[in-house]
Amino acid sequence: MELSFKINKYYLLAHALKSEHPPFNGWVNLPNKLWEISNDAYCFLFNPHSHDIIFTKIENDKDFDIFLNTITKDSDKIIATAFKSEEFARLYKETRKYMESIEKEWNNKRINITKIVEEITGEKLSDIKIDVLITHPKLCNGMALPNSDTICWGHKENWDNYSMVYLMHETLHLILDKKLGKNNLTHAIIELIADQELRIRLNKNGIYFKESKEGVGHPFLIKLSKVLLPYWKKYLKIKDKNIANFYLEMEKLPKIKKLQKY
Repeated sequence: MELSFKINKYYLLAHALKSEHPPFNGWVNLPNKLWEISNDAYCFLFNPHSHDIIFTKIENDKDFDIFLNTITKDSDKIIATAFKSEEFARLYKETRKYMESIEKEWNNKRINITKIVEEITGEKLSDIKIDVLITHPKLCNGMALPNSDTICWGHKENWDNYSMVYLMHETLHLILDKKLGKNNLTHAIIELIADQELRIRLNKNGIYFKESKEGVGHPFLIKLSKVLLPYWKKYLKIKDKNIANFYLEMEKLPKIKKLQKY
């Protein structure tokens, strides 16, 4: 398993512009400036919720050709203006500094993290190569893109080892969603592995579902995770662990089936 940390400037820009919260004071000057270039092009690029308004203006092929040409020209202006702006320069600089700190932390801890997760799952992590696209830490980003083996990440450190835990959480989505199936049971098991057990082992203390008075785990999975917990505790005690077998055993339980919806 190899994580390659990168900044994709197009994704960085798009993610920051669509966020409801600014990465820093003064950021709003940039979207205001880009909006003035072309409302339609700005919404087309960064606000998919406005597509209904935009496309209802198109009634035939001629309208579409005119729209496409205009959007292309205006989009080029918007992107060029954004990349030359002081606001984007600051966004990129702060994101790069954050990326360097996260990459350094990961490289220092990855051997231990891998060892812990392999012990919990009972199997070697695959030789998957993952691109980690880093975004600004104030914008609370975290998701896995299985079609391209990519993780998008940028988040403040809510508690010790926060980014390490959730980088592994997203990595497990890329591995276990394919192996076990993408559903709530797999997701809950990933949380038990990473959000709960890995977190506690890395921090050398803690309890399940809570860290520094903050809830840990998706609220919509808590009920399922707590039903799994007694079986999970027994699983952690066995010598020859196999996460796929654990999944299959849990999948058969009637009370799990009732909660197993995605």
